[in-house]
Amino acid sequence: MNPLNRAVRDAGKISDTMIDAGVNQGTVGELAVASGEVVSRRMALGAAAMVDPMNADHAEFARMVPEKAQAFAAAGAAMLQRSSDVAMQLTTFATNEMTIAVKASLAMAACRTPMSLVAAQSRFVMGSVGRAVSQAVSLGAFAVRSQAAAIAPVHKAATANAKRLKS
Repeated sequence: MNPLNRAVRDAGKISDTMIDAGVNQGTVGELAVASGEVVSRRMALGAAAMVDPMNADHAEFARMVPEKAQAFAAAGAAMLQRSSDVAMQLTTFATNEMTIAVKASLAMAACRTPMSLVAAQSRFVMGSVGRAVSQAVSLGAFAVRSQAAAIAPVHKAATANAKRLKS
């Protein structure tokens, strides 16, 4: 890929990643507020249950562990899937780099003058640097998307609980 085209693509990806990171930050903030509300409301329910166990909200207490287990299992599944995806992406990066290195070695071996060798080496090094930056940008974007996928089920459960408990 042309270095200028790669730079333009990477700049767009960085911008999108920063927007996604901001969204994630907002989601984490909502999760923190909702979790605090749920904990305080459930503590009040627990205190009321200690005073009058017969009229306690047993249905709410019965939800507590299964809903957490379900949300964290979904978050874990998202992270497991993402870790498999990143392993595939890293394998692709490594395979491509090995192919490029072999082609560069062959090109350098075919050079007939010191200047043509320097030029071939320079092209290889500059391409490597550009690809390394591009790969780092891709992995950063992937990490932000993975964070969103892992947070989503926990956020959904906590905000739904907070909404239900306000009623």
